[in-house]
Amino acid sequence: NQEIICFANRDSSFKKETFESKRNAKIETFKSAIEYLANKNTFNLRMGRKNNQKISFSKKNIVDYAFSEKKSDFMDMFIMSKCKFLITTSHGIFDLASFFRKNILLVNYADHNFHYLPKNYTTLILPKKYKNLNKDKYVHYSEVYEKKLYLKSPIDLRDIGYELIDNDEEEILEATKEMFFLSNNN
Repeated sequence: NQEIICFANRDSSFKKETFESKRNAKIETFKSAIEYLANKNTFNLRMGRKNNQKISFSKKNIVDYAFSEKKSDFMDMFIMSKCKFLITTSHGIFDLASFFRKNILLVNYADHNFHYLPKNYTTLILPKKYKNLNKDKYVHYSEVYEKKLYLKSPIDLRDIGYELIDNDEEEILEATKEMFFLSNNN
């Protein structure tokens, strides 16, 4: 009778990428958030088709299903249909959660393609940050849009003095707490 929470990250294993993609993020930054949920007695499944590394954190109620021998397309669909919400980066599993009208916490978001985001259920977005390397400070999103930084690759950003910064473990934990609260309090 436990609630199921799914979580997933996109990494360079997708299409065996050899370039730096702004859509990728490290699974380790999910650790505090997933342990928080496990302590709330939810059953937490790491989803994914391909990933570079297994999760290094273990605790009761946390399963790295992405590396399971029992993984299948049918089980992916079944699990997603039963979960309370999904914590993910921007990649294909996002669409599966959308299909089942699941609440989504979208972390490390850098696509800035907001027109395709679902609007009929709760989607919280925690975007990546942009840093001006010359001034050593984060920039406001008005500058990101004025200079169209969101259209540039990580390499092109560095060439013009900016860097895209992933969400850290604490930021993902705080966003997860908010999503958990919203999901349990309408």
